[in-house]
Amino acid sequence: MSRGRNPARMLDADMKAEIREVFDIFDADKSGTIDRHELKVGLRAMGFDITTEEINQLMAENDPNGLGYLDGKAFEKVILYKMQTRDEIDEIRRIFKMFQRTEKAGYIYLDDLKTIVKETGLEYTDEECREMFDAFDTDGTGRISEAQFIDIIEGGTRSVH
Repeated sequence: MSRGRNPARMLDADMKAEIREVFDIFDADKSGTIDRHELKVGLRAMGFDITTEEINQLMAENDPNGLGYLDGKAFEKVILYKMQTRDEIDEIRRIFKMFQRTEKAGYIYLDDLKTIVKETGLEYTDEECREMFDAFDTDGTGRISEAQFIDIIEGGTRSVH
């Protein structure tokens, strides 16, 4: 989950207060902690697309004692991580849409890549374009889905649902 900088330092007092308010709302049993279920419900309510696998990973990374609960500080770290990740994914999605040039929405095709290369003045041969395309077309279908594009850009370390 670490990205090399401390995102908590980037928060102002108002944002920290808002995150604390959210924590208090999702702490359904008012225990001062959030369990796995409360975290999942809370993140989904905040608009984050989260899988059970991701919840398990977030709990493992932020509950070092393995008690199955997150306190307010750990919850803040999770929210910051999800906000940062969402911003990165949104930017990657914007780039993906920019690459789509054909009528076949939802995918990037080799011709789309070649068009972008020409429009930007990059000097790649057709073979070099094919090699780049094949690197992204991980399932060999002749098209690149948004999920494949995000996975490659993110370094192949996460899956998108």
